[in-house]
Order: sequence, then C-alpha cells, then structure tokens
Amino acid sequence: MVTDDLVLLLQRDDLILSVIAHEFAHVQERHALQQLIEFVGVTAIAAAILGSNDTLIEEASIAGINLWASKKSRIFEREADLLALKYMEKANLNKSALALAIRKLTTHFCASSDSFEDCIENSKSGWLSSHPSGAERLEYLSHSH
Repeated sequence: MVTDDLVLLLQRDDLILSVIAHEFAHVQERHALQQLIEFVGVTAIAAAILGSNDTLIEEASIAGINLWASKKSRIFEREADLLALKYMEKANLNKSALALAIRKLTTHFCASSDSFEDCIENSKSGWLSSHPSGAERLEYLSHSH
C-alpha cells in the first residue's frame, strides 16, 4: 500500500516505484496466498498431532507456527526485494533506488529507537520479525548489483 506518509518520506518517484516493484513481486509470486495455505495446513497438522484440548499444547503449537510463519515471511521479503531489482532493471530504472528507499525507511524507523546506531547497524532481525532487518536487506541488495 502506498500511503501519503510513504510518499512524503521517500519524496522521489524512483524510490516510490522501487517500493511498488517490491509489492508487485509479492503479488506476482502469490506470497500472501502461499502463506495462508501453508499456515492453515501446518495448523491443521499440529492440531491433528497434538490435539486441541490441552491449552498448554495448543499455545505451544501456535507459538511454534508463528515462529515458522515469521521466518517464511522474511524469506518472501528477500525474494520480493530481489525480484523488484529485476523489475526495475527491465523498466530501465535505477536498481539502487530500492536500497536507498530501504535506507530511508530504516532510518525513519530507527529514529524512534532508544539506540539509533544499534538499530541502524543491526544485521539480524528478531525471531518474530516479518521482515529482514534494514542492514540485512542492504547487505544482500548491495551484492545483487
């Protein structure tokens, strides 16, 4: 989704288009549908194996499924980033625009952090994070040029 806040933050058409290319990659690859199907399937298997009567087992299986879904989401984000570069190249747009957009978004996000430098330099995303860290994304995007 392209919001007014995103447009105001990025300010340049090529940066905004790079974000749109990333989101388009999610649509083309049907990431949301894949995640939904896999989540429902894994949940059904967990319920069949572990049962759904014991609250503690149910909570533990949900926590495990959420960790798995977060990791899968980070994989999809990386895939969408790399596909966005291909789309940008095909449209004769500067591929470095995506890295600059991510840098701006990361800086904006980290501005509200207690430790700005740690936030910017953090190369690992948390277990429950749906996206790779900004530093991690910038790292693999820099090797894709």
